[in-house]
Amino acid sequence: MASVSLFQKYRSQKFEDLVGQEVVVKTLKNSLASGRMANVYLFCGPRGTGKTSTARILAKALNCEGTAAEPCQGPTAEPCCQCSACRAIAEGSCLDVLEIDAASNTQVDKIREFIVDKVQFAPAQVRYKVYIIDEVHKLSDSSFNALLKTLEEPPKHVVFILATTDPEKIPATIISRCQRYNFQRFTLQQTVDHIKDIAAKEGVQLDELAAELIARSSEGSMRDALVMLEQAMFFCCQQGDHCQQIGGEDVRGLLGLAGAEAIQELVSGFIAQDCSRVLNLLNSLINKGRNLSKLAAELLDYLRQMMLICVKAADQDSLGVTDNYFQELVKRSQLVKLGTILSWIGSISELQRSLSGNQSARLAWEMVLLKLTAPMAG
Repeated sequence: MASVSLFQKYRSQKFEDLVGQEVVVKTLKNSLASGRMANVYLFCGPRGTGKTSTARILAKALNCEGTAAEPCQGPTAEPCCQCSACRAIAEGSCLDVLEIDAASNTQVDKIREFIVDKVQFAPAQVRYKVYIIDEVHKLSDSSFNALLKTLEEPPKHVVFILATTDPEKIPATIISRCQRYNFQRFTLQQTVDHIKDIAAKEGVQLDELAAELIARSSEGSMRDALVMLEQAMFFCCQQGDHCQQIGGEDVRGLLGLAGAEAIQELVSGFIAQDCSRVLNLLNSLINKGRNLSKLAAELLDYLRQMMLICVKAADQDSLGVTDNYFQELVKRSQLVKLGTILSWIGSISELQRSLSGNQSARLAWEMVLLKLTAPMAG
């Protein structure tokens, strides 16, 4: 039988469990405590930031019955997660809390079947009937039109929670009827702390470099970070035994990352205008199985940081890097002019675009490295 993934196993069950969304949590809890809830919520934000988890917690808070010691007669600011309503919603077995994937149900007939024709019926099991529509921006125009009247005058026993990664694609007529909440990407430190905490609960020692590499690669998505952590745990297992420790080199090899040292060495080669140095480094990274597309992304991010340092638009805290990394970054930024860094960024950005589906990725890299390091290459 398949095991439960880490991101499912450690999905937040209460508002207090949510990481990095303090504004959203505070506003929702205050709204629930005051008894003045909206009928339509719109949760916007990048993938893996907790929109669906928050929607389920909100559904539990609206329908929580409380414990025997503290029964609940209405919506509560924090669900008990023990009553039959909370358990049913968490297990996905509550008939009155319906999750709909808009990407799979774009047709207007589906929306009428699931929502419009049934929304007037009273809830069968709990206090509120809750519709959670994920990736709502993928609904067709006719589906939005069919939903519009329902959202404009929803029955008092119904709450809609719309979740999206692309709110710009939602019609303004829909947005104007929603109470909107913007979910933020997780910071590097929030992601590092969270995955280290989960690794500890799993009995795994995750070193600082490994945690940072996973956090950077996740790009602010906690779900992506947990998927990578689980993959690293499988990679570091010894013949099926339980994983005990994950090191930075393990993660670097698994994800095909070059690492800070290699990127710093590449930039030093650019500054020194040393063709053989950068080409030999590229050859070494290829032989180690490093991903050339990810190498371009890593280098581009480092050059962006150099650019911000040059114009004094960033410090160590805002970049979320270690002391040693920041010192090396400043040292290299002082050796080159801003215009040169911008030129490098332009070249690597162009390379990154060309790598998609390119069968000659190595040649493309070699040409760009020669262009950046050989003065007469132009």
